[in-house]
Amino acid sequence: MAQEDGYESVIVQGSGTMAVEATLGSAIPREGAKVLIADAGAYGARMIEMAKYMDIPTASVKFAEKDPATVEGVMAAVKADPSITHVALVHHETTAGALTPIAEIGKALHAHNPDITYVPWPLP
Repeated sequence: MAQEDGYESVIVQGSGTMAVEATLGSAIPREGAKVLIADAGAYGARMIEMAKYMDIPTASVKFAEKDPATVEGVMAAVKADPSITHVALVHHETTAGALTPIAEIGKALHAHNPDITYVPWPLP
């Protein structure tokens, strides 16, 4: 991704939580959007609270804290709620050491609906 492609990198100083909050607050509209957050641990739970605090319409799908989010679980939640416009999750839930298959989830989301905006952390 490059600036000429319409993308810009912004370097910010802070923790991973701060980066997640900055992205949620800037990448997901408060009107006309609904984000599905995959909750597989501390980061997922924090993301849900952040989105609620920012008045971003939110749905969530819960996974066991020691298990990563799954393609099947995320896709079931997306298919059950056609109002979802964004999907957000973290690749590595550091509290549990769980690695989410972000590339596979991204491919499944795109195949299902290429208009859904996918926001994994860190970005692949």
